[in-house]
Amino acid sequence: MATRLYPITNNPATLERLAGVPAGTYAKLEALRATRNSRPGQENAQAVFYEAVYNDKNLVRMNNFNVFGWGRVNPDACPDYSGRETDPVKCLDILAAHGIEIDLSGENGALEVADLEGLCWN
Repeated sequence: MATRLYPITNNPATLERLAGVPAGTYAKLEALRATRNSRPGQENAQAVFYEAVYNDKNLVRMNNFNVFGWGRVNPDACPDYSGRETDPVKCLDILAAHGIEIDLSGENGALEVADLEGLCWN
């Protein structure tokens, strides 16, 4: 299993912006998850969930960002197998070391590195 880089935030609006999906996508994905989880024992609940997700490109992007974050960690930037950083300047350095550029201007208002609430990797 690879070590991956994620934002610490759980704010749906921030996660949607980072994933590059329209507002409301996070809630739609969570509603599908809740439906899947409310049917324990139903053999096809997982298949129904993934069919619904993979028929909507925005749900795919949101789900993939939730699962994989920004992808594999550069061991030179984050030498430990797992960790977290909340200092905004160090977070920007870690993002830069991974070649990740966040649109801090944003179409819907400024997204600041503080909105990430930090970074974690595991």
